[in-house]
Amino acid sequence: MSNARNYLGLAFNLLSTLLTFAFILFHEAGHALSVKLLTDNDVPKVTIIPSTSGIGGVNIPKKMGLITKDELLNNVRVLYAGRAAELILKKDEGQITTG
Repeated sequence: MSNARNYLGLAFNLLSTLLTFAFILFHEAGHALSVKLLTDNDVPKVTIIPSTSGIGGVNIPKKMGLITKDELLNNVRVLYAGRAAELILKKDEGQITTG
């Protein structure tokens, strides 16, 4: 019986980890998709592997120099797109994470 509980615990942990990765993947995909739709930037890399901050990440080339109001608004939209993607998936604002 003890072995069955151990296996069940391992299966639950694995499922929980996979679901977490799925949410992270969806969140990061929201950022990446919005970059392609809202800006002229390419998205060279999307990862769910932890980087310097946060859990996953989308590498977006930074523009040097002055930024227009439209570019600034698009940057804000890109930042919120991860949360919007989670809202589509979870359908509950209370369950949206910071990504």
